Amino acid sequence: MREFNRQLSAIRAAVERCIGHLKNWKILATGYRGRITELPTLIQLIVRLERLRTTWQNHLRITLDGVNPHSRGP
Repeated sequence: MREFNRQLSAIRAAVERCIGHLKNWKILATGYRGRITELPTLIQLIVRLERLRTTWQNHLRITLDGVNPHSRGP
């Protein structure tokens, strides 16, 4: 469990830093003012980070509820 928590913490920290970095640029609050050709890549990055965040949130919620997400059923 300790190793799982360490790995989870490392991943969450990286994702939170990326999200914080994007917010510091004010991209999410004030609109995009960069090169229009880079916008699709930026949107893909934001979507991937959000999917990673929600996946880990759901995984953590399931794990903390005592359900093994890797079990094959009863």
